[in-house]
Amino acid sequence: MVGKVLTLAMLSASCVSYLESTRATYQQKNEQDAGRNFICENGQVYSMHSLYRTRERFMSNSGDVRWIVGPRTSKNVVFIPQKQREIPMSAFSHNSVLEGIAFEDDSRVRSIGHSAFFHCYRLFSIDIPWSVVSISGSAFNMCSNLCSVTFARGSCLETIGDWAFNCCTSLSAIIIPSSVTSIGTCAFNGCYNLSVVTFEPNSRLTAISWGIFNNCVNLSAITIPDGVISIDSFAFRECINLATVIIPNSVTTIRSWAFSNCFNLPTVTIPRSLTTICASAFDGCRSLQSVTISSPLTVIDAQAWNGCPLRNITLDFNVADTPQGDGAAFLQNNFGAKPECKARFKDGAFNCNQNGVWE
Repeated sequence: MVGKVLTLAMLSASCVSYLESTRATYQQKNEQDAGRNFICENGQVYSMHSLYRTRERFMSNSGDVRWIVGPRTSKNVVFIPQKQREIPMSAFSHNSVLEGIAFEDDSRVRSIGHSAFFHCYRLFSIDIPWSVVSISGSAFNMCSNLCSVTFARGSCLETIGDWAFNCCTSLSAIIIPSSVTSIGTCAFNGCYNLSVVTFEPNSRLTAISWGIFNNCVNLSAITIPDGVISIDSFAFRECINLATVIIPNSVTTIRSWAFSNCFNLPTVTIPRSLTTICASAFDGCRSLQSVTISSPLTVIDAQAWNGCPLRNITLDFNVADTPQGDGAAFLQNNFGAKPECKARFKDGAFNCNQNGVWE
């Protein structure tokens, strides 16, 4: 009953007819549809089970619907015709037989709607055409078998929505087109097998958003693209195998818990552009022993490096001022002398770093 309530909630107000079906009927229909390709001639797209489940929803907007049923193949693939402009919200949501999506040559699809492929757990791969501008929230959420996502050369993609690829646990690599300006909250959260993330040159991205790669436990290295200004909270939290982070000289803020519990991160270099490291930004990075600070930071918040066994902190800049604020005495007591840095270190910024050495 909960599943039906959620599905009904996702339908638009114009959907006045919803064909109820029992679980047995649902399963029977999926079995009947297995191995077929569907082509919708009038530019509307349906999932295999939406032919009986939500047909009225689309007919109310588009009139007559005609299908061409293709021959049986080794995979259950839906063909998206060239004239299709969007894949509607929840169009293929919870489809239990869909394994692939084929776009006609010179596709003109511009958007993939919210939850369009939500929990299509057999979906294996998708090649997204150059024409797609936006991938909405949860579009591929919980597609646990999705192991390949590629973007066509010259992609026009601008936005990837919140939770778009959440828990795509088979996805191992992704190349983000340079045209992307925004990636939403937790877009790749829980992609356990994601080990390679590449941003194309000349990226237009300006922020690494909240929780974007949270709990990507196999991610081993990341080069954040030039032009990014902020690394938001939980961005790389619990990326336990992350060993290399390159932060460009455009980032001004690293927010709370951004790199917390990155257990295998041994060293970090803070670029000259950075002004603020927020509370617990590197909390629990138990292999982090060396930090190079190249910027006269404005603020390092409480417990920024809490739980890190820091032994070497290099201040790679020349300033005349000694630290100001509540943390100055703490640094003097635990590191032997006040470093040349006009940052304001708040109490607890370097908790548990009793053996630190200033270079």
